Amino acid sequence: MDVDLQRLKRSWTRDLGRLWFLIKADLGDLEPDESDLVERSAGLHHELGAHGNPVKAEEWVKTEHGWTGLLVDADTIEHWMEWLTRLAASFGGFTDGSIVGAPSSAHPSPGVREPVPMAFISYNTSDLTLVPKNDRPPGWFVEENLTRYLSEKTLGWTYLPGELQYFGRDDHWIRPESPDYEQALAEAIPRFLPASVACVTTTKPVRYRMANFWTQGQAQYHQHETGATWETHLDQLRKILLWTPPRTRYGWIAYERAGLSSPNPSPAHYPHVEESDVDYNIPLLSSFVPDASGLQLLTNEHLARAHDLSDWDIEHLAGGRHLVQAPDLSTWYSTPHPDPDVLAKARADFGDMILTPELIQTNRPWRD
Repeated sequence: MDVDLQRLKRSWTRDLGRLWFLIKADLGDLEPDESDLVERSAGLHHELGAHGNPVKAEEWVKTEHGWTGLLVDADTIEHWMEWLTRLAASFGGFTDGSIVGAPSSAHPSPGVREPVPMAFISYNTSDLTLVPKNDRPPGWFVEENLTRYLSEKTLGWTYLPGELQYFGRDDHWIRPESPDYEQALAEAIPRFLPASVACVTTTKPVRYRMANFWTQGQAQYHQHETGATWETHLDQLRKILLWTPPRTRYGWIAYERAGLSSPNPSPAHYPHVEESDVDYNIPLLSSFVPDASGLQLLTNEHLARAHDLSDWDIEHLAGGRHLVQAPDLSTWYSTPHPDPDVLAKARADFGDMILTPELIQTNRPWRD
C-alpha cells in the first residue's frame, strides 16, 4: 500500500493541522473494524509521539469508498507522511491500494422547499461565564458523556434504512455505510461546529432527517416526510425534546425553511430582540425564551418568570424541567404560521419570560 503525497496535500489544511484521508484498498481478510483502527491509531500516536511527532487520527468512518479518518496536529508534511506511511505498513507489504486525500461528497438536499417543523435545543454546558470572551463563540462546552449520548441518539433517529446517509463537518461531507459511527460523531462535534448528520431518500416521496450541532451546546433537528401529518412530525420532534430533560437548558419547536443552516430560527420568531442577542447570551436561555411557542421544554426558572400559564398543559419532568404545551396544538403547527391571536395571547401568558433588550441588560450574564 502506498501513500499518495500529492492527493493528500490537497486535503490538508495547514493552518489548522488537519488532514482528511481515505484508505483506498481492498484489504480482504485484513479489513479492520473501527475498534481495530482506533487501537492502531493510539499505538502509532504513542510510538511516534515519543519521538516528537504529535499527529493522531480520529473520526474513523467506513464509507462507500473505504475507511476515512482525520489526522489532527498534522502541522508538517514530514510528520503526517511519517504517520500515514507507518499506518500503511501496518497492513503488510503485499496489500494493494493507496492512502489518499478523502474526497468530499455533495451536500445533502432535503428535496423540499416549504417550511418544516424543527426542534431547537440548548443543552447544558459548563459555566460559560467563566470562559474568556474570545473563546466562547467556537466552543461546544458540553460534557463528554452527554456528547456521546447525543451522538448515539442522533444517529439512531436520523437513520432511515436503505436511504443515503451523510456526515458533515464544516463543508466536508462523506457518505457513511452504516449509522455505527457514534465515536466519530462525538469526536467531531466539539471540533467542528456545525457538525451535521442527515439521511435523505433517493426517490419520491421525499423523506429526510437531519441534525446540526452548533456552538455553546445548541442543536437543531428537523425532518420531513411527504404525506405525513403535522401530528406525526410534531410527535417525532417532541420525543427529541424529551431525550434528556435534566441535561437540557431549553428547547422549542417552530417552523423554518428546510435545510436551515443556523442554530436558531429566523428573526421573524423574535418579537423584541435580534437573533444575535440570543446567540451572544446563551446562558440566559436557562430562564428566558426568545418567543412563545406551542411546545417548549422549560426550567423552574422559566416558569417563575411566566405571567399566567393556567391555560397551558404542563408535564413536570425530572431535574426541574417541564414540557409546556398549548391545549390545541393545531393552532400552532397545522400550518407554518400560528394563529396571530393565539400567538399574542401566548406572549402575554409568558410575560417576562420572553427576552427583551431591557431584560438582557438587567440580567447580562457576562463578567467582561
